[in-house]
Amino acid sequence: MMGKLPATSRRLWTLLRGAGIVRLRTTCQGPTEQSGLMYGSITGREQDDALWSTTGWLDYVGTVVASGGERYRLARSAGGGEGCTGPEAIELRCAAASVAALAPRAALIPGNKRDDDTMRPARWQPPTRSAAPALRCLVALDAGEQEPFRFWLHPLVDPFPLLFTAPTAARPGVEWAFENSDMVVQEGAYRWMPGGGR
Repeated sequence: MMGKLPATSRRLWTLLRGAGIVRLRTTCQGPTEQSGLMYGSITGREQDDALWSTTGWLDYVGTVVASGGERYRLARSAGGGEGCTGPEAIELRCAAASVAALAPRAALIPGNKRDDDTMRPARWQPPTRSAAPALRCLVALDAGEQEPFRFWLHPLVDPFPLLFTAPTAARPGVEWAFENSDMVVQEGAYRWMPGGGR
């Protein structure tokens, strides 16, 4: 075999907006040694917080760009740990939107080969989605930071957005769950994060 599939990882983004100030925190996580998630499939089990350990975090703080709308200019203000580097400054360009997400713990079921050698497509179980208001944000970098941190932002550069929803006890947020199992399945979808600490 040539090449290597990326190991499982998780990055959590939290956006806080107050009177005149905006804070964006990113937390980088990897699977614990006992989790069995190093190259895991999307089964719903991976939403258990106990299976992940934080490797690093970054905070960005800034203000609304005066020239218009929900544009935020943010500078890196703090951080720690390993494997969570980021540029000195970013700009978030945001707009009101909506998101239709799968239920928490929805699983991605790979397709299989039929007798005629065609493939059944992968499917999500359960397939039902529910919608909620969201804030859709695209990340922009300064020209000098484009290349060094393009991988850091992948796949968050245009056209892939960060989507933020107002947290509730039942749905603290929304996540993009993507599985890359090479020839088996390469697919992703939005899924609600489980509430109640589960």
